[in-house]
Amino acid sequence: MGGLGTLAAGTIILAWQAEPSTVPLALVPGLIVAGIGIGCVYSPLTSAAMARVPMDEVGSASGVFNISRQVGSVLGSAASGLLLQVGIAVAVPVAARDYAEKLPIQYREQFVDAISRAANTASQFSGTGPQVPSDVSPSVAEHVRKIATEVYQLGFTNAAKATLVLPIVVLVLGMISAAGLREPADRLAA
Repeated sequence: MGGLGTLAAGTIILAWQAEPSTVPLALVPGLIVAGIGIGCVYSPLTSAAMARVPMDEVGSASGVFNISRQVGSVLGSAASGLLLQVGIAVAVPVAARDYAEKLPIQYREQFVDAISRAANTASQFSGTGPQVPSDVSPSVAEHVRKIATEVYQLGFTNAAKATLVLPIVVLVLGMISAAGLREPADRLAA
């Protein structure tokens, strides 16, 4: 339970600290706390899973345990990835509407539409930024690219922070489940 709680605390720290302007070094404390939590989870988890398995079935039980852990990791990663993509598709257009106020009025609607479409294909934000129509002056085009980059960074950060709620909930549910685990009676007597 302590390891799951520490891992959840580290994840909460990461979510709290994450901002578009956050320097990577500022995330180290949350990563350290999460790392300590992970270290305190895996050995006790394996021990609890194998505690009551008869010696002649240890190999099979270990295989089933490891497959279950791997499948859970894949499903968790897929669910987090899905939530992140949905979050980006929602958060980036919201940020685009807010940031569009910094543009000349004739470009605002087109900007929000282009950014909203690009939010569904993250590759649109790579390299030099989103494509700007060729009839736009170079100074306005540079301003649009700068704002588009800020919009994507804010939207992505907000989506990533929201995505971290899923692992935090799973860790809290794991803590509740771990509270129900009891030491086998034969080990308590030894």
